[in-house]
Amino acid sequence: MFDLCEQILGKLKGVEYADVRIESYDNTSVTVMDGQVLKCLRYFKKGAAIRLLAKGAWGFQSTTDLTDEGLKKAVDAAVAMAGAESRRLKKPVELAPIKVCKDEVIPDVKIDFRDIAIDDIMELCLLWNKAIKVSKAHCMPYYD
Repeated sequence: MFDLCEQILGKLKGVEYADVRIESYDNTSVTVMDGQVLKCLRYFKKGAAIRLLAKGAWGFQSTTDLTDEGLKKAVDAAVAMAGAESRRLKKPVELAPIKVCKDEVIPDVKIDFRDIAIDDIMELCLLWNKAIKVSKAHCMPYYD
């Protein structure tokens, strides 16, 4: 992912500051109601967020299009936003000098959900649904 960040930063011209964040998102969503699986989705997304300071103003753009063309469009949109904002500013933004930080965060998990079969996840959700059911006498009035 650092290569992708460097690729984006390489497209920036005439900016005073920029940061790029790349996120990959792996999600499993199971909706259970009254002992029935209503929805089961498993999907993966990846995207970039570009924040920059140009002409004394902030610009921002995010994208899920990580192609060269998609990244160039996102960079151009962030630069255009900063340019438009700079015309409205009475005083340009000034940043304190800071050390550049590069990091990659990988969550430390005991069980990676991606290694669990979707059928097992749905079965577990059905068990939880059954376990949390309460009698009608204990329900709030708006559940009637």
